[in-house]
Amino acid sequence: EEITAILPDTQSDSAMRAAERIRLNIESNLVETSTEPLKVTISIGGNDLSQTQIDEDPSLTAARLLKGADEALYRAKREGRNTVRSFALDPISRTQSPIPTEVKSQS
Repeated sequence: EEITAILPDTQSDSAMRAAERIRLNIESNLVETSTEPLKVTISIGGNDLSQTQIDEDPSLTAARLLKGADEALYRAKREGRNTVRSFALDPISRTQSPIPTEVKSQS
C-alpha cells in the first residue's frame, strides 16, 4: 500500500526526521496474527517544494511534488527497503532528476 502525508509549514529535514521516527516505530513493533507475530517494515520517500519545479498551474506543481516523492520511495525500495529517502533536484540543471539523499537514524 502507498500512503501520502502532507506536512504543511515543515522544513524538509524535519519531515525526513519524522519519517525516520515512523520507520523506526513500525520496525520495532510486531503485529499479532492468528498464527505468529509478524515483523513489518516500511520504505518512505519524501519530497518538498524547494526540490520541485514550480509551475503557474498548481496542479502541475502538485503532480511534480508527488512524482518526486514516488521516485524517492522506489529508490528506497531498490536500495534495500526499510529505509527513508528524499528526492532532490539535479543541482546543475535544477530539473526533476532524483539525486540520492539518505536520512540517517539518530538513535
